[in-house]
Amino acid sequence: MDSLDGSTEAYTVCGCMSVPQLASGANMKAWIGANFPVRIIDMESYWVSETAAAHGVRHLIVRSVLDPLGQTLPAFIGKAVNDESNRHWIKAVRYLVANPTHAPRLMSLARQTRVARAALGRFLGALSPAST
Repeated sequence: MDSLDGSTEAYTVCGCMSVPQLASGANMKAWIGANFPVRIIDMESYWVSETAAAHGVRHLIVRSVLDPLGQTLPAFIGKAVNDESNRHWIKAVRYLVANPTHAPRLMSLARQTRVARAALGRFLGALSPAST
């Protein structure tokens, strides 16, 4: 673990693989983790990096990992990633109505999202010129 100069925020440097499609299942994540020297599977930065490289734009990707290796995301999340017409909050409500016992899981996912968002905000704040 390291931290940014002047920050109490800890981070870990590890291998990351960017892939061009959703790897939402624990089995797929485990297979990738067993076959490649990575601890993070990044599904979003692939497209950012491809677009930046195509336009000659230098870039840096900073990640706050939301879903750990052993966690499988609900199916509606995978559908939302792969099909823009599925990106509506009503899909989550329908999922919850059909799977009411999954409410604690969705609440946990919402907490994970808040923690990840806050960590990225602190990291970016530590990099800003105003903080030096």
